[in-house]
Amino acid sequence: MKPVNQSQVVIPFSILLTALLVLSAGCSETPTGPLNKWTTIPMGGSGGSGGHPFLLQFGSSGSGNGQMGLPQSLAVDAAGNIYLADYSNDRVQKFSSTGTYLSQWGTAGSANGQFSGPSGIALDAAGNVYVADSSNNRIQVFTGAGVYSTQWGTYGTGNGQFASSWALAVDSTNNVYVVDENNARVQKFTTAGVYVTQWGGSGSGSGAFSDPVGVGVDSTGSVYVCDDGLSMIKKFSNTGTFLLQWGSSGSGNGQFYDADGVAVSSSGNVYVADSGNSRIEQFTSMGIYVAQWGGGTTAFSDMDGIAVDSTGNIYGIDSGNSRIVKFGP
Repeated sequence: MKPVNQSQVVIPFSILLTALLVLSAGCSETPTGPLNKWTTIPMGGSGGSGGHPFLLQFGSSGSGNGQMGLPQSLAVDAAGNIYLADYSNDRVQKFSSTGTYLSQWGTAGSANGQFSGPSGIALDAAGNVYVADSSNNRIQVFTGAGVYSTQWGTYGTGNGQFASSWALAVDSTNNVYVVDENNARVQKFTTAGVYVTQWGGSGSGSGAFSDPVGVGVDSTGSVYVCDDGLSMIKKFSNTGTFLLQWGSSGSGNGQFYDADGVAVSSSGNVYVADSGNSRIEQFTSMGIYVAQWGGGTTAFSDMDGIAVDSTGNIYGIDSGNSRIVKFGP
């Protein structure tokens, strides 16, 4: 779940009422639905994970090597190395394909190579690492070894400016798509940071956004955007033409409760990190529901970020448990 200012959190009456009912029953039952992050969710396929075998988990809460603080996004390179945007620790961490800690870079600040809330991360075909440095309202670029290369962006509403550069994705032709969250838009750039185009705007119409927080691209160049405010996934062409949308608020199949991330496999499977429902949902590229997982032995507590590697393995950030989980194709 995206970090929030706790002083501004308002607890809905329905949640308070549910809690009171549970207490009055002597806590004899565990509440279900989005209120309980450990709800066992009905599974699709075999193995309790939507047909995707559980392979690996690693990580714990903290600031040491391999530990995590509100991790928000991850990306995987051609060799299977995993790069993590470690939000509260203001750093990027790199792990091997088996979860072994390899290296890290970044400290809190606004200088080159420093971060203030790194929330999004993506790789290009050459292995360069792009980081959405959200509170510094910029994109920073590094080599795969963490050497600083360049940056772009400042605070504002103009072309190439950001009001919380929250998430990003890079397509196969090295276009960079940035979710400019508080400007309710997606901006498109070259890998050198040259502004190309934008689309969106605040609203609930087909091409508008309420609270965009995640973005992914498929092999054809189509762009998928998580709109948390509308509980939808919206699909666009690489020039911003609206193509389709799906989803609504809830916990049923194909519904979302705080959808925070989206990733697309080379075969066109779309995976959504449904944070508030603590699950991963799988769809076709046309938005048809396929499967979900997240309960039982693979229970999650806030499934925030998601990525797919070149062989179809699926990686999720179980942020509430400060770990990365990996599933097979």
